[in-house]
Amino acid sequence: MAIVFIGVFLCPRRARKQFLTDEYIAAALEDGADSEDGLDFDDDSLADPDFIPELETFEDDNVALDIDMDSLIETLEDKQENPSTSAEIDPSNVSVPQLSSAQDSQQMSNEQFQGKKKPAKLVLRWKKKNLELNAEQLMFKGNKTLGPDLLDLHTPIQFFLYLFPKELIQNIAEETNLYRVQKDPNSTSHMTEMDVRQFIGVVYLMSLIQLPRVINHWSPILVHVAELVLQQGGQHVWRIVRTYIDDQSESQVTKEENVSEDLQTTRQNTPGTRNMNTVITKMNSIHFIVALSALVSCMAAKPDLRFAWKQVDYVWDNPSQRENAVKNGVFVQENNLPLGLARWKNKLFVTIPRWKNGVASSLNYVDVDGPKDQILKPYPSMKDNLIPDLATELPTNKSIVSVFRLYVDPCDRLWVIDSGLADILGSGNQIAGPSIVIFDLNTDKLLHRYYFKVSDIKEDSFFANIVVDVDKNTCDDAYAYVPDLGAFGVVVYSLKQDDSWRVAHHYFHFEPLAGSYNVSGIVFHWTDGVFALSLSEPRENGFRTMFFHAFSSTKEFCVSTELLRNYRQINRNEAFNDFKLLGDRGENTQSSASYYDTNTSVLFYTQVNRDGIGCWNSNKPYTPENNPLLFNDPINFEFLNDLKVDSEGILWLLSDKLPRFMYQSLDPNEINYRIMSIKAKDAIAGTVCE
Repeated sequence: MAIVFIGVFLCPRRARKQFLTDEYIAAALEDGADSEDGLDFDDDSLADPDFIPELETFEDDNVALDIDMDSLIETLEDKQENPSTSAEIDPSNVSVPQLSSAQDSQQMSNEQFQGKKKPAKLVLRWKKKNLELNAEQLMFKGNKTLGPDLLDLHTPIQFFLYLFPKELIQNIAEETNLYRVQKDPNSTSHMTEMDVRQFIGVVYLMSLIQLPRVINHWSPILVHVAELVLQQGGQHVWRIVRTYIDDQSESQVTKEENVSEDLQTTRQNTPGTRNMNTVITKMNSIHFIVALSALVSCMAAKPDLRFAWKQVDYVWDNPSQRENAVKNGVFVQENNLPLGLARWKNKLFVTIPRWKNGVASSLNYVDVDGPKDQILKPYPSMKDNLIPDLATELPTNKSIVSVFRLYVDPCDRLWVIDSGLADILGSGNQIAGPSIVIFDLNTDKLLHRYYFKVSDIKEDSFFANIVVDVDKNTCDDAYAYVPDLGAFGVVVYSLKQDDSWRVAHHYFHFEPLAGSYNVSGIVFHWTDGVFALSLSEPRENGFRTMFFHAFSSTKEFCVSTELLRNYRQINRNEAFNDFKLLGDRGENTQSSASYYDTNTSVLFYTQVNRDGIGCWNSNKPYTPENNPLLFNDPINFEFLNDLKVDSEGILWLLSDKLPRFMYQSLDPNEINYRIMSIKAKDAIAGTVCE
């Protein structure tokens, strides 16, 4: 029964609203019913230390207030007819006689109100009664011994899940969805387990940060306030309480006294903890753990802003080099837009494709531990990147023209797909053919460059991404997979064979009904085909699963890399059905990039139409319910263009406002490009992807 009630509560849109009208108040007064706790009347015995609640009762069955309710109702009706009247009842004209029987009270009331003018307005004043109890009454008399199931809990989220286990949360979500369907079969809303946990967390938040005039407790502002509370005092208090619980078996009383002293010290010495002090005053340590746990559960982890730029600039060999580049149009600062990223140790690589003229360096990096607005360092050097847009050939074999995406493999190598095309949105100059460029990250030396064969390229080909299939123990036997988003295919390259071949399939095409986008009010239509590729961990047969989808699509597909590697030797008609449809993410879920995290078996992907990041646990069916939006922000996540999970399990995100850059213009006075990071496990904590 309780679950059904919660289900009703969590569907507020379908709830029936009831308003507290004047007639309802008058009817309640006329009813004369006493409250259930009997605290309507003053009783100083509650403050008596010897008072025993079980032995004292209130004899109020025959009590009645001697008030003419007919007159009160007429007053309320007159107020509705004449809302502008502002006269109030004169308290001196109303006398309340001694309490007697109901019959005597009614007679005295009729005599009292005869001949008096009907008041124009009734002002109801509610009297506040505080319940006062002594220490003996408040003392907890139950079992104070903590069992091993509590002593084994070490983090706030573990305490929360102890009180609200996943089975209970799941049951609440299921019953809520069942109730929703029963009330409205056409409803498309869906309650997830994370929604239920966040609801419980908000209830705790409302008790810790009491703002009675606030009606939207889901506001990000309140979440920020709660985060400040936790940052400024919560962690210290949690450590104290955790110590208190760990040492229960040794000295219950002594530790309780020490904790009280430590909590008092925390309240006095921790700056900016006024809200936390109020909480500690009202709650004992165990209750505080529960509240803190719920807050931690409710406030899901958010990515940290690591780098931000209004416009990007580079480390030049000398000042005159930059001056000449600007003068000759080789460097037009507003035309340099970051797009792809990848991390290796303390280097975070950032690509700047040659969308427009004046891109000084397409392949760059920043120091992971450097400042947020640091300028980009060309890789391997500025000389290897500074190429005029009208050039007709590469200056050297290690020169870089235009890079969109790149990949760092377990063998400390950087794989780059260089489109060779400059000024893409302008005149379009194909300086060199599409090629794969491989660098040794330990020496920054070029290892190999491979140009695609004529058979790999179609008239509308556009290569902008690359993933590498290799193990640390088989570095020489690496395979690279390069999607062709313009001509709907995938080029496979074997490092050992130094050869490439093209794979074709219907699933590489874009979806006609998913080609419309709306990002920050900018509406555009793209026909980009297969773009996002991700590789799973090796399966039992030694091959991986490649997950893929077209940019203009909401569906996800997969195929074994065994088929891709041996594509030239197989019967392609028979192999057609080896490409599998996993499912559909739902409407407006187009994705520019994806990455499979082998540590969590989760596929992360961007959500450009929704200004956020989505995820899917590969151990679950591919359904909209199993593809939640982890977090979204129309400012920080405006057009998330790329993401990667590094060797330390950190998820890196890059947003760049590409539609504004292409169809309007960027404001040089505001932040336009952002790089954020979060631990992959923290990003999915508490979601269906966990």
